[in-house]
Amino acid sequence: VEATSGLLGVPLQRLNDVSSFVRVRALNTLGLLCEARALPMDRFQSVAVEGLLKLTDKNANVRKSALQLFSTLLKCNPFFPALAREKLEQRREVLLQSDAAETASAAISSAEGAAAGSESKEADARTAALALLEKALAFEEVMSENLAVVMQLLSSQTNSDVVEAMNAVVHAH
Repeated sequence: VEATSGLLGVPLQRLNDVSSFVRVRALNTLGLLCEARALPMDRFQSVAVEGLLKLTDKNANVRKSALQLFSTLLKCNPFFPALAREKLEQRREVLLQSDAAETASAAISSAEGAAAGSESKEADARTAALALLEKALAFEEVMSENLAVVMQLLSSQTNSDVVEAMNAVVHAH
């Protein structure tokens, strides 16, 4: 994971290259990392933010690759099969309420060390689940914001923009 994280900086830097060919290859590389499940979960949002900035690039091939990355990010996201914001927020609220209830009951009861250990494991699991939900919500927000740009590309004069935008909209819904 550390090697992937370190190497991920190269295509992210190349997204700002002068050559459109290099930008296209960088976007394709990010897409391949997503498809291979080699992209660390904590980097999904940064890849989405930086890669999808290229949806508004002046070069049609770069926009096409950015649209393909949009579809790949949706298809291969590690969070949930469907990124429905309302459901994710409901799950977060349930976890927050159960965490608050568990904290209150732990304060009231003075259980022995073994019970405290199991409660600690449950609290750690809830904390990890809550962190995952926060990452999923942040990723969903980035993708929702970029969906508006994808929708604008449906009315582009460039055929490849329209075709890839249609594919991206299909993956988004």
